[in-house]
Amino acid sequence: MLSFVLPVNGGRLNTTIMYLGKTAPWEQYPKHLRFNEIMNPLQVLMDFFSSGWPRDHRKDLKEWRYYVLNDKFYKDRHGARHVLFIYDQDVQLIEAVHLLLIKNEDRWPRLEDVAEEQIEQERSDWVYFPKNLSQKELANPYKAVKKVFKKISPQEYRDYLHEWLHAALYNNTIDETMMAGEIMDVYDNIRKLYSAAWLIHQRETNKTLTHQTWGQGSRDKKAKQESEIDDLPPLKDINPELSKAEELGLEEVKKLIIERIPCVRMIYLMGTHSNPFTYYLLVLIDDKEKTPEHEIANKIEDNCRYLTSVFAIVHKLASAKEAITKGRRFFHYILYNSINIYTAADTELLGVRTIDDTIWMERAEQNWNRWGIQGK
Repeated sequence: MLSFVLPVNGGRLNTTIMYLGKTAPWEQYPKHLRFNEIMNPLQVLMDFFSSGWPRDHRKDLKEWRYYVLNDKFYKDRHGARHVLFIYDQDVQLIEAVHLLLIKNEDRWPRLEDVAEEQIEQERSDWVYFPKNLSQKELANPYKAVKKVFKKISPQEYRDYLHEWLHAALYNNTIDETMMAGEIMDVYDNIRKLYSAAWLIHQRETNKTLTHQTWGQGSRDKKAKQESEIDDLPPLKDINPELSKAEELGLEEVKKLIIERIPCVRMIYLMGTHSNPFTYYLLVLIDDKEKTPEHEIANKIEDNCRYLTSVFAIVHKLASAKEAITKGRRFFHYILYNSINIYTAADTELLGVRTIDDTIWMERAEQNWNRWGIQGK
């Protein structure tokens, strides 16, 4: 907001010019949050970082900025929908963190700064620790948040990012209504906001991600579910028949996975479980992906938990091909009988075939004779 002062009868009158932008008739009231998110802004932070760590979001923001500044339109293997997803997440984060800042200003007693010893411990324990904040901002991330909103208000960020969205989807650079300096200010501030929001998420929610707890939530959830089931139904055959509702749900799961896990090359549905309803998926990823398979499986399950329960088995594509070449039963049986729900455009279908049960029995007998004797 802009302010100016006028003299009135020897006194002073402070007159405020309200925000006159595009989307905010009521000052900084959130426009992109549900009621429960306004009441609990920390939930927005938990959702935001469930789809990626700060470095993942910085990578997306940098790619988005590239298409804003160049005569190209947004091109991603997942399509233009991905930049809309980034836009939605960022404006929701901006509004949620601004609410947390207001709440922090009203907090009493004041939130004490974190000691240097705790910061060093967090740097060692957490799966990610920001590098673009000062020591004072690390001790109190709300100081960084305050800087982010000092010159640019939440509604102005909404307007800027709305312009970014249009520019990224059009094959021309952003017009002269927005200066390059403004773009860099917004870019740098949002990067700082990611880091400050991460510190708030780690310290104020019950979802602190450390090297020891990463992926533990989904395992605890499965253990609890299993303990609640007294009588397990018999295993179902591979190649299940899905209802229309299950097909629609599976389609949403597929879209979410390929959007948030870019290294996925193929997805197979192996089966379902009714109580609780669960999709069992075999996911094959790019051979160049450096993230361990079990971490990707955890990430898939964590990202999908807001839609439905998913159990993911993840392997490198080369491992599956090698296993098929060697005649491994698991991959031949699973890939032949499962439903292929996604294959990346540049990925060839795997050449699996049905193998007679007598061959499997012979191999099983050989293995039993070889290892069973040694096991005694």
